[in-house]
Amino acid sequence: MADLFTRGIDLSGTPDTNPNYGQLRPSYNQAPGQYKKTELGWLPEEWGVEKLETLLAKIPSAMRSGPFGSALLKHELVEQGIPLLGIDNIFVEKFENKFKRFVTQEKFNELSRYSVRSRDVVITIMGTVGRCCVIPEKTETSLSSKHLWTMTFDVKKLYLN
Repeated sequence: MADLFTRGIDLSGTPDTNPNYGQLRPSYNQAPGQYKKTELGWLPEEWGVEKLETLLAKIPSAMRSGPFGSALLKHELVEQGIPLLGIDNIFVEKFENKFKRFVTQEKFNELSRYSVRSRDVVITIMGTVGRCCVIPEKTETSLSSKHLWTMTFDVKKLYLN
């Protein structure tokens, strides 16, 4: 994994023109001319290094965890309404939209700074820590629980397929 994140995959040319297409790039020691020194170490020449905060959307609370303490109490959850996302919705690179907890529209309006948007990156921070996924397009309006860390990125600054 370390090699993948510091060397990357060779995608130059096509599989027909490059016999190494789709393989790990040569290491820095094997091909120093293909690398540049960065604050993270030696990385492929064409890669950039950005601080996370420079990639966030210019909105209030672009990086947030759900409501804490008395902001949302267990007795305020309802049988139907706006979904409250939890650890059980976030899997490794997969979002599961089977909702178990809900809040009223009024409570959602009060806690809207914790809303989850399409293309947000969500990471579990309690229980099974570190599972993460991207929220799919057309996901219904929902809130993040205190067990999740949510980031909204400026999509113009990201490479998205």
